[in-house]
Formats: sequence, structure tokens, C-alpha cells
Amino acid sequence: MNNQIFKVSIVMATYNGSIYIKEQLESIVNQTYPIFEIIIQDDCSTDSTWEILQEYEKRYSMIRLDRNSQNLKAHDTFKIAIKKAKGDYIAPSDQDDIWEPNKIETFINAIDNKLMVYSQSQILYPDNDRQDSFELYNPYITFEKLVFDNPFLGHALMFHKSLLPLFLKNHNRYISFDHMIALYCVCKKSYKITNKKLQIWRRHDNVCTQSVKYSENNSVYSPLSSYHKFFHAMRMLLQGKKSPAIAKAYEARTEFLATILQDKETNYTHSSVLTKLTHSISRQTFLSYCYAGILCMILRKNLTEPLSDRNLKNLLASYFFVFRYPFIYWYDVHALDCL
Repeated sequence: MNNQIFKVSIVMATYNGSIYIKEQLESIVNQTYPIFEIIIQDDCSTDSTWEILQEYEKRYSMIRLDRNSQNLKAHDTFKIAIKKAKGDYIAPSDQDDIWEPNKIETFINAIDNKLMVYSQSQILYPDNDRQDSFELYNPYITFEKLVFDNPFLGHALMFHKSLLPLFLKNHNRYISFDHMIALYCVCKKSYKITNKKLQIWRRHDNVCTQSVKYSENNSVYSPLSSYHKFFHAMRMLLQGKKSPAIAKAYEARTEFLATILQDKETNYTHSSVLTKLTHSISRQTFLSYCYAGILCMILRKNLTEPLSDRNLKNLLASYFFVFRYPFIYWYDVHALDCL
């Protein structure tokens, strides 16, 4: 139990969230741990969200409101709000979740001397069906795997104020704030994960942080075999098909990785390999993806779960799997953009 009282800043980006925002604000202001400030950045809401926020600002002195002059979307709005935080720790908040009363207290007791702490969620769907979030994520997390996908979602984490310079130095809008935090903290091996479910995470068609990856109506995940995806992606790349989204995302990741891997305190032995990998993925040519596959083979131990059976067949299969990794990823996440 940590008896020291830390200043905790809650940061929230809002956009047309009037349906659920009162319930979320109530769950925040009634935390068992004292909240230093609640920074809310509105992204030009056109419903009654702003009026609701102003009502709460009058009732609670720790609430600080501001509005964007133009619509910037969720991740950019979060970055603006985070830069204003003055607390020792910063906890991002979605506008439509419901926090457990002891969420911040649990985070403070769990984080110890680490830079980030992450919790589980209970997912709430529109039909009131619920699912535990950790069923969605593979617990085998490495710095290399984070380049492809980020399981540390912003609504379920808290981080130390020493990470704020990340947002001051890196202005690329194509890498999200939570992905920057995750990459940095895993690179530094400075994070904690608790299996406690500390928030109810709503999933519905109008969530401002929804990505196509998690959208029920726009899912690009296919039941096709990995071999079908691999050969289909190869054919598409040979035809010169490219996704602007993946180009921008991986150019941003290459730039950000270069920043954090230059840190003298970072002792990462594959820095040049990883930055070459992200650059190759951003180029989206058949040859660049073959090269990316070879780089993944070099990073095989960091991209696949440890093998319990070390026979030659399984070893070769694991190498071939990581060679296919970039192609399958391209198909799963971005192929439909190019059809």
C-alpha cells in the first residue's frame, strides 16, 4: 500500500458524447483516490456535450475545459489535453466508459517505480453482452510485436509525468499517444500489468476512438487461412497495391523508434534491424516485404511465443511463420483499403 499522496491528472477527449458522458464523469469524480485535475478537451461537439461539461465544471473545481478551434479527431485531441497535465501521473479517459471506484487507487498502489501501469477492462456491447478484455490479447508482449499492434489501450493505463516530453518532441499524428507510451515503456522495461478489471469499456458504432480493426460493422479480419492471406498479399503487392494508411503509420513508427532508440539509456541490441523493418513495411513493395520477412526471421525469438517443442520441424515452421508475418499483417489490417 502506497501511503504517499500523488497528484493525478485525468485527461479526456470528447466529441458528441452526451449519451454516456454523465455516467463516466460521475465515476471519475467519485474515485476513492483524490483527483488533482480533470482536463477535458472537446473536439467541436455538435450535440449537448459541451453544455453538459460546463455544468460539471461549475460543480467541480478540478475540472478544466477547453475546445478545439476545428475538429482534429480523437488522438490529436488527446495529445493536446495530455500536454496540459500538471499531475505526477496522467490517466487518459474515454468519454463513454465507466470506471470502477478504486481504479486510480489501484493504479497508484500497483505502479511502484515503473513508468506505466495497465489494467484489464470489461467490454460492454450495445446488446448488453459483456466480455473480459484480456481474452482479446496475447499476454506475450515484446517491443518488436508492439511495432505491429498495440494492446496497451489508452483508456486502461496510467503513466508517469516524465513521459510528457514524448508528446512535446513527437508531433506526428499517425502514431497514437497510447502507442507512443507503450513502445517507450516496453523498450525501457518499465511497466506493470494488473489483471484487475478497472473499467467498463463500451463498444458501439459511435465511439470516438473506434478503429476499423475493432469495428463490428467494418471488420477486416478474415477467416481465411494464413497461407491464403500470405499469397493474396504477395499478389496484391506485386500488382503495386498500396495503402496510404499503412505508409503513414509505419513512417511515423520509424521516426518515433529512431527517437527513443537513440536514448543513451536504451540498451536494445536490434535497433537498426527494427527501424529497417518499419521502413520496409511502409514502402509496401513485394521486395520490401520479402526483406521485412527476412528481418522478422532475425527477430524470430521476439515475435513468436517460446517454443516448448524444439524439433527441427517446429523450428522451420516458426521461421516460415515470421517470414509471412508482414504479409499477413498487411492483408488483415489494410488489404480492404486497396481492393
